[in-house]
Amino acid sequence: MYENSKKLTAVYAAAALLLVITAIVGTFCDKALSDAVYKAADPFFLTISILGQYVFYGSMVFFGGALLKQISLNDGLSAGKKLAASIFCVLGIIEGAFLGSGSLTHAEGLGAIEAFAKLPKYPARFGTMLIVMLPLMICGMKLTKEHSKKLTGRLVRLMIIALIVQIAIMSTKGFFARPRYRTTLMGFDGVGFVQWYEALGDPKPLSEKFGVDKNAFQSFPSGHSWMAAASMYIIMGLSAVIKKLEGKEVQLTIAGLVFALAIMFSRIVLGAHYLSDISFGGLLGTITGFIFLKLELRADKNLQ
Repeated sequence: MYENSKKLTAVYAAAALLLVITAIVGTFCDKALSDAVYKAADPFFLTISILGQYVFYGSMVFFGGALLKQISLNDGLSAGKKLAASIFCVLGIIEGAFLGSGSLTHAEGLGAIEAFAKLPKYPARFGTMLIVMLPLMICGMKLTKEHSKKLTGRLVRLMIIALIVQIAIMSTKGFFARPRYRTTLMGFDGVGFVQWYEALGDPKPLSEKFGVDKNAFQSFPSGHSWMAAASMYIIMGLSAVIKKLEGKEVQLTIAGLVFALAIMFSRIVLGAHYLSDISFGGLLGTITGFIFLKLELRADKNLQ
């Protein structure tokens, strides 16, 4: 992979440049763009948005399964270390499966479908986890045939980036109180368009005042876009597990970028975010992915 380092860096640079430009455009045209493209719960764009969550959280389950198999194949680890490493993997898999199924069944996911929304909350969530998330763990385990130090390192980094992105999103969201575009259409007195640079504040008082979830006032930055952009690195990770994708890191990264941009645009159409929200979220995800890419390239060079 090290031989493709310049091409991979170029993809990330192009993504960052594009997102900086859209952030500037959004600063001046956020509301006008949202007014023009908004489609409440549009099935097509809702599906794209759901896929973004499935890929991100599903990757933890898939790569976690592969890492679990790597641990079992590593004869150099003591029984105690194998147990500790296995617990780390299992916790990551459960976290990805549980949060992923929750995201999929949320009101912004399958919960937007009336028939699905009528199902009991937790049975629907656990059913989704068993049917569409945990099979990914089995796939990850089956695709891993033999132990490899290089593969183990890549899988660990893939698990860590997913955890870091989640923690970063949860930490960042609490500092901004920007109403989502669709929230401004709900008729709340005094709730209208707010520029991203004016949104610093705690969203909780607003949610308590109007009796809605604080999520309605957490438009900035876009967590979906952060995850989607970080998925450029995550999707590239498929080349480590699937033999047919070996050497195709550049193509996978480009595919990840196209996928990320589609998810970002879907969030604008659904009224969940403004252009500046998805631009800053995407830029943060791109930076996060690039940091892990550099770690990957350094590790790959050292193993050559």
